Formats: sequence, C-alpha cells, structure tokens
Amino acid sequence: FYNCQLLTEVDIPESVTYLSLSAFIGCYNLKYITLPENLIEVYSYSSFTSCSNEDKVVLKGYKDSKCFDFAKENGIKFMYIDDGIEYMLGDYDGNTEIDAADASAILTTFSLLQTGNENKLTDSQKKACDIDGDGIINAADASTVLAYYSYSQTGGESIFEAFLD
Repeated sequence: FYNCQLLTEVDIPESVTYLSLSAFIGCYNLKYITLPENLIEVYSYSSFTSCSNEDKVVLKGYKDSKCFDFAKENGIKFMYIDDGIEYMLGDYDGNTEIDAADASAILTTFSLLQTGNENKLTDSQKKACDIDGDGIINAADASTVLAYYSYSQTGGESIFEAFLD
C-alpha cells in the first residue's frame, strides 16, 4: 500500500497470513486496518508506524488473535469484531477515544437500567460498555473507564486492554 495517501481504511483478506515491514508507508490518512483472524505474523510494529498518522490507526480484529496480541503489545488501538459487531472496549460513543464522556455515558446507562428504563443501546454500545465482560453494565464498568482516562491524561501510554491487565 506504499504511498496510498487517500487510503483511509483497508480490509486485509483472510488469505493473507503475513504482514510485512512498512506495509503502509506513506498512508498518511489511514484510520482503520482490518486484519484477518488467521493472521500468523505481523513482521514489525513499523508495519503501522510508517504512517504519519500512526497514533490514530485502529486495528480491527478478533479477540485472542495475533492481531489482538500485536495491538496490545505495541500500544495500537484495537477494535473488536465479535459476531459481526464492531466495537472498541470502553468507547461508548464510537469515536475511538476512551474518555470521561464515555465513563459518564456508561454511568448514565447504568442509572437508567437501575430505575427500570428501557435499554436503548446498540449492540456495539452494549459490548463496549461491559468492560469486565460479565453481561452487566454497571458503575464498576464506568469507574474502570474513568480510571483509564485519568491514567491516560497523566502520562499513561498503554492502550485500554493493557491497562486492564
């Protein structure tokens, strides 16, 4: 994809099992890269940092895949693909940033659910808000998102999944 400056998103097909060094050099506007579930190896972190926009690149993939492990180890934002639903854990509003607004929205959702109001979340929002994966959106989920936001605003550099560990 050398120097594809207009490229904003790429979906690597399932037939690809290896991603080479500097695969996206010069892709200054690249935002999303969907990697296949059967990816065996990503040669180097520089496969993604060759873009001037590397802090904005989001890898899309499957939990417990090479893509997930690679993103977590290298501090690259990760968007889950789960049963056809795409979401970023902790990102209620889907803007690829995990911040105080997300924590507030999760807490508001919890409050509404506690008072018997109907759950009007999308499937992506439900998955993004359930931080601990227990099937329940609660204050603990909101608190975890807020703790991460505080961590990231005071110099913490790891992505959300690494913070959770």
